[in-house]
Amino acid sequence: MKTFLDPRVLLTLVLFGCPFAGDGRLDRVRDADGDKDPAIAFGGHDCDDTNPNVNSNAVEDWSNDIDDDCDGNAFDQDGDGYQRDVDCDDEDAAANVDRTWYEDGDGDGFRGMTGVVSCRAPGEGWVAEQGTDCDDTDALAFPQAQETLCDGVDNDCDAEIDESDDVTYTSWWPDLDGDHFGDRRETPVSTCDGAPGVDWADNQLDCDDADATRSPDADEVCDDIDNDCDDDVDEPGDVTWTTYWLDLDGDGAGYSGNTWSAPGVPAFTEDAGSLSSCAESAPAGYADNQDDCDDSDPDVQWFTWYPDGDGDGYGASGSQGVDGCFGPATTVANDDDCDDADAEEHPGARWYDDLDGDGFGVAGAPVTSCTRPASKVADATDCDDDDPDVHPGAPGEQVHDGVDTNCDDATEFDGPDANDLPDLACGPTIAYDVDPSTLQQALDAAGTCKVLIMHVSADQHFYGPVTLPASGEIALIGAPFEDVAFVSPIGGQAIVGPPGSSVDLLIEKVTFQGWDTAVALNDGSLTLSEVLVSDGEGVTRRTGGDGLAIYDSAFTGVDLIYDPSWTGGGRFADVSAERVVAAFAVAPHVVLLGGTSTTSWRDLVVTNSAAIVSVLQIPDPLFSVAARNVAIDGLVVRDSLGRALDVPSRNGDDIVLWNVALDGNISVDRGLVAVQGPGLSLQGPTLDVENLVARDNTMEVFSATQSDLRSQAMFDFTGVGTTMEGVTLIGNETGESWLLQGEGAGSHVVLAGTGDRGLRFGGTLDHLTFVGFGAGVDAIDSYLTSDLTLRDAIVDQSGTAPLTARLHLDRVIIGPDSALTCGLLEACVERTDPLFLRYDPLAPSELWDFRVLPPSPAIAGAGSCPFTGACDLGAYTPANVPEQYDDADGDGLYDTWEEQFFGDAALCLPGQNADGDGFTNGQEFFSGTLPTMSDFDLDGLLDGPADTPTEDWDQAPWDPAHG
Repeated sequence: MKTFLDPRVLLTLVLFGCPFAGDGRLDRVRDADGDKDPAIAFGGHDCDDTNPNVNSNAVEDWSNDIDDDCDGNAFDQDGDGYQRDVDCDDEDAAANVDRTWYEDGDGDGFRGMTGVVSCRAPGEGWVAEQGTDCDDTDALAFPQAQETLCDGVDNDCDAEIDESDDVTYTSWWPDLDGDHFGDRRETPVSTCDGAPGVDWADNQLDCDDADATRSPDADEVCDDIDNDCDDDVDEPGDVTWTTYWLDLDGDGAGYSGNTWSAPGVPAFTEDAGSLSSCAESAPAGYADNQDDCDDSDPDVQWFTWYPDGDGDGYGASGSQGVDGCFGPATTVANDDDCDDADAEEHPGARWYDDLDGDGFGVAGAPVTSCTRPASKVADATDCDDDDPDVHPGAPGEQVHDGVDTNCDDATEFDGPDANDLPDLACGPTIAYDVDPSTLQQALDAAGTCKVLIMHVSADQHFYGPVTLPASGEIALIGAPFEDVAFVSPIGGQAIVGPPGSSVDLLIEKVTFQGWDTAVALNDGSLTLSEVLVSDGEGVTRRTGGDGLAIYDSAFTGVDLIYDPSWTGGGRFADVSAERVVAAFAVAPHVVLLGGTSTTSWRDLVVTNSAAIVSVLQIPDPLFSVAARNVAIDGLVVRDSLGRALDVPSRNGDDIVLWNVALDGNISVDRGLVAVQGPGLSLQGPTLDVENLVARDNTMEVFSATQSDLRSQAMFDFTGVGTTMEGVTLIGNETGESWLLQGEGAGSHVVLAGTGDRGLRFGGTLDHLTFVGFGAGVDAIDSYLTSDLTLRDAIVDQSGTAPLTARLHLDRVIIGPDSALTCGLLEACVERTDPLFLRYDPLAPSELWDFRVLPPSPAIAGAGSCPFTGACDLGAYTPANVPEQYDDADGDGLYDTWEEQFFGDAALCLPGQNADGDGFTNGQEFFSGTLPTMSDFDLDGLLDGPADTPTEDWDQAPWDPAHG
């Protein structure tokens, strides 16, 4: 139950019993801290009645966080509304963080409209009042400035640019044809700063802006076009108009309307028709004259007729002509003849040389002249212009004299024409028709200068054997379309030159079969042309000297040249062979022997042949006196046994091996190709090797010791100064011996082995690809005392490491499977892929050489590699060249390169630095670094240069700064 206090009692307590009433205690409650300022709750202003230092009469202490004077502001001393923790100067009400200052930046007397927010003025001249300058960075732009510059700037700050009231504007019309006259049909463009471009003119006078030949400056021509743009076409004042007359019969003579008649010709009359035209020639069906007498007959017209005394169709020059539609007899309608008494002399006559003066010339380059030049005639049918007794129709044709006296191309004997016979140097050539029964008789007959045309008789089909005379020049030629052959069932010698004889012999279109020796020559020269030799031997000779030439011939199962005394003097001094094939030849020593002085072979093929020593051999230089020249251009040796080519040389020899292909051959106890010098330091022999390709050949050595094996090579070029270009040796087996040995220089060399020894060389090899040589094998080494330098090379699968002190590397890429290492001072890169090894933008495309190693992304774009371990995108894979090096956008970077790294060529800009390494995309392309990889060689440094001179930067050899 609640109890309520009676109000009267409460009043009594207040008045009489309350301890505060009437004794000053109430004042103490109102001003508890005694600072003479009552608390705010009791109507005073003291905001803290517990602190006598805080009241409305106190002085504010700005160093504390107390509102001392109780004015509600303890943090903003200057009263600018910014408390001291954000105010930049709390003692200055004009200084605060939101203050905007303005200056006259361009010095034109007007402050800018854009200021800088700053606590204080940024500097001298800055004020807090906004100006009226619309561009305070341009002293020429301010209010009241003159708008006269046509500079694309609001100079007078009126919010208008280059207004027409202040600057002068000019109208321009398109001038697409560049004739300086604008197109009148187009809307002009006005500018105050000149033409908008080169294809504009300040006039509209052009009537055809697509044709530069039409303009007010052009001349009017007759073409039904307003050329001079005056709106008139082909006006008579500018072009010449001509009257043309109707020409109904098309004889070039217009009909005048007159009637002419002649005996046997009916009269013809018709109204004349004409038209005027500015054309330079008469329109179709009209002529520029009125000379026709009968416009229904093209042969009847008005001409001036001149006498033609020699009947060559040309009238006498300077003679008196007769006018009329019909000329008198022996007249023509021209006077162009230079000699009317000689029918051969007339305009356009062609004259030919007549050196022998027989009245007949020879076909050749004629001279065109109206008059006859000296020593020339109009005839071109002479077959011998050195003999006046030989000409068409000449009498005295003789059979078997080798001369076609009457030039009728008739066959004087049943053989080739006389003009096809060889020109023997011994004197007038005597030609004989012979058959097997008369050949020896013809050889024994008097006369040492003979061409014997051999036929096949009905009762005897084969020749031989025969004996040559003691001396002379003899040609044995098989008759055309007859199978002339020397055949023996028991061997022997088909053609014999007895001891002491010296005959220069030519054999052509003949087959030898079954003989031990086809030709046994004592002395003299021998030429074989279109000869087939099967079985036995080709040629032997007893003494040396003279020459041997073989053309367009084939040999099967024989020695091409073989002499039992080939180590002695029974050899030819000069040997040449062109377009020769040898198949299934078996020789104790050689299949083809070269000359002791000169050897020239071109386009030789040897296949399925065998020799104990060498298939092809140049004689030993010990039997030579002077230096020799050996030129081999175009040689194929395939599937044969023995040394394919043996060229022992001496000082001064000049040896050339061009376009050589060796495939599937086997050499036993010796190299496949040996060009070896004498080892002297005098003027040594030189060897030039270009385009040599050898694949899948084998070298087997049984007789040599281990140390000997390491000094032998399948391709041995020791002792000669060798220059190589384009040598490719792939898949050859050498066993314990070397693949290539020698010294000199080489470029674009590819060596791909089968795990054997590879390269033993002294000198420099440039653009070398060396792969596929097995582990545990010394597959690369320098030769003798000469160091080996590899430049711009790729080496992979290189066997055991060589003696690096003798090996120098310059811009060499070392594959992951190579034992070769970079020396401290060598410029090479180990186990990396520069993408493009070398690039010369000025080199022709066929010389571009880009070689890469797996797993380069470029290989995927180029297709499969030609051999294991490396890929050459240049000369050795020509099928890749066209599409790999296109540059459709013309930025100097290949499209395939751009697409590989950026997906689209358009996304790759040469000047950009995609990976941020300090080099642009263009620099990355030319240096071989990657544009999307900032640390190409993974050495922890960016590919590009350092930001400061003291900072470390990448020293990789592929950086552009290192070349």
